[in-house]
Amino acid sequence: MIGPGQEYDDPYGDWARLSEVSEAGALLVRPDGYVAFRHADAAENAEQLLTDALRRILGHG
Repeated sequence: MIGPGQEYDDPYGDWARLSEVSEAGALLVRPDGYVAFRHADAAENAEQLLTDALRRILGHG
């Protein structure tokens, strides 16, 4: 995770700006650096969005 109190800090907000994802959004990055899922802002159905994304990534849907 990136942000205050997390494993990595981003004091200048560069990561959020470059990734185009707000602090309330989500970004899934594979170990090889490929962006597998991105959602810019918070969503009421965030759990479903992430579940669907992981199913697609893992080939289960």
